[in-house]
Amino acid sequence: MPEISDVTIVGYGVMGAGIADDFSRAGITTTVISRRADELISTPQALTFQRSLPDQAPDLLIECLPEDFDLKRRLFAEAAARYQNKTILASNTSGLALQDLAPGRSVPFLGIHYCYPPNVIPLVEIIRLPDTADETVEAVRHTIVRTGKIPLVLNEPVLGGIVNRLQHAMYREAYALIDRDVVSAHDIDLAAKRVLGPRMAVTGLIEQKDISGLANHAVSQAQLLPTLSQSTNVAAALRAKTNSGDTGLRSGVGFYDWRGQNPRHVASKVEAQLKRVLAAQDGAPVFWSEAGGD
Repeated sequence: MPEISDVTIVGYGVMGAGIADDFSRAGITTTVISRRADELISTPQALTFQRSLPDQAPDLLIECLPEDFDLKRRLFAEAAARYQNKTILASNTSGLALQDLAPGRSVPFLGIHYCYPPNVIPLVEIIRLPDTADETVEAVRHTIVRTGKIPLVLNEPVLGGIVNRLQHAMYREAYALIDRDVVSAHDIDLAAKRVLGPRMAVTGLIEQKDISGLANHAVSQAQLLPTLSQSTNVAAALRAKTNSGDTGLRSGVGFYDWRGQNPRHVASKVEAQLKRVLAAQDGAPVFWSEAGGD
């Protein structure tokens, strides 16, 4: 298995910065490609900043650019031509099809998807394509473990990966209930924070139903599934917010009123709380599925 000793991160936004920090803290040589390289040179982390791809082929290149298909596709085409299959290429995309971004079947390519905030959430999705070699997956998996994260390997490039697909299934129903004026955004969040979140933090989704009983679960599914939203469109409430410019924390208004709040302070408080939740989870008893039960 090839050892990954140097990594290049393309893009230094919220995701790219957290991912670069992960690799750097693990003692892995980390280069960041950013248009802001000149102003980032004084960043305290042990990072190298450049405006363009390095001449020397890195062992791993992770793309963290905005969700612009053409922009990402051009990057991978350039990297593939420059490094001639000597570099594992990876995308952190959360919503674009990996198979469409791949620069060629012979190029080592996969998805490496971090969840926000990447410096806090411990799980990383490694998403393989049909042509991704086992040794490529294993090299990346091993490196993710070295950074202190938990790798989760997906054997098929499903759009969005596991985490995004699960949360968007919940979002669809949540927004449908808001559109129908059944419940407020605040109360949706209250149910998530006080019921779904704590319960899933302990037993996940599937294990919880094993514990409570699959027979009743199957009956509930038969009754509820036909009544759930099947919409394939952006929810009316969400579309109205984005069309009016009320896009959330940074605009000052979203489903909540954030006016007067400093976005960085809010993000810092959220990260601190997430760390406390994860620390409490780490100290909890290990259940059957985590212990490696059959």
